Amino acid sequence: MAFASVRLRRIIELKERLDEIANEKDEFQFVENPRNEVIDESRRRLETSSFVDVLEVFGRDMDKNKIIEMLLSESNQQEVVSGVPIVSIVAMPGIGKTTLAQLIFNDDIVKNHFNKRMWIHVSKSFDKVKVAMHIIREIGGNIVHQGDHDITWQDVHHQLTSFVDGKHFLLVLDDIWNENPEEWDPLRRSLKYGSQGSRIIVTTRNEKVAVMMGTTYFHRLGVLPDEACWFVETLCLCWKAKR
Repeated sequence: MAFASVRLRRIIELKERLDEIANEKDEFQFVENPRNEVIDESRRRLETSSFVDVLEVFGRDMDKNKIIEMLLSESNQQEVVSGVPIVSIVAMPGIGKTTLAQLIFNDDIVKNHFNKRMWIHVSKSFDKVKVAMHIIREIGGNIVHQGDHDITWQDVHHQLTSFVDGKHFLLVLDDIWNENPEEWDPLRRSLKYGSQGSRIIVTTRNEKVAVMMGTTYFHRLGVLPDEACWFVETLCLCWKAKR
């Protein structure tokens, strides 16, 4: 068990170093592929989805159950005043923030509790217009746009407000980096018109982001316990032996 824990820490350290290298390249907004082609940073980062194979995830039942408990907790008057409560899953890269959010999003209790569930992968490039458009599509609407000009926040703001109005929704905003409240606040104000009991889950590696967004409940995700690491390691060894 100790060996599995040490190995996991080494993997995390390696991933952190790779992230540091990637962040240094972010300053230039491009990276070179083996053919020396320039690739836009927004395309380089892989987009996540709500899909997860629950049979491949171990050791997160307590985290999942704790957050589901928060999602299903009774609403109160403060919620109406301040907007939709936000649960933020905060952890260093590689710990499993997205996987935990996927487990929660696909849980049968959660599915039955919320009549609308939306999954939006945000990543570094936080664009409130694009995020709003994704939410509208996920909730089952179409963007009504007139004219030849680019779609603006004014174009989507009223539509988003209208589409979420009265909806009992769960919205997952996965992998948020933006620390600028001026980008988040307009979106938050539109989302507050969801019905009482609606919830937002945020995953981020930066606690400042969670604070800026007005998080109601912080869930600081830690590394897996030694028992879970040992179990995963054993399964991997068994799988390799069968190949």
